[in-house]
Amino acid sequence: MRSTKSVIAVALVALALCGAAQTFVTNKLDSAQAAKLASGFSVGTSEWAIYSVLWTNGLAGMTVGNTFSGTAVYQLRDGCLLKLELSVEPGTMTNRLLRSASISSNGVKATSIALKKRH
Repeated sequence: MRSTKSVIAVALVALALCGAAQTFVTNKLDSAQAAKLASGFSVGTSEWAIYSVLWTNGLAGMTVGNTFSGTAVYQLRDGCLLKLELSVEPGTMTNRLLRSASISSNGVKATSIALKKRH
């Protein structure tokens, strides 16, 4: 009887963790606020510098990709997505850098965000 209760307890914890892994955070900013924030970045900004600024301003998201390139995606308060395209410099395998930014709605790019030029 005790082992059955232990198995059930472990199964419930596993289900709870699995369900928690499926959640997607909705952030505090809407698309206009996120676009304003992202437009402050320069092309070539390190992904870690970007994540730090976004986290400080209440945005949490996820990055999909590989070692060389990826897309950071943030669900915004108004249902749109902030998408940041990242890739490494050609010939290197170090930090991914910001290449472009956009806001998407219903899977369609609604607007491209103008980034500052590299210094």
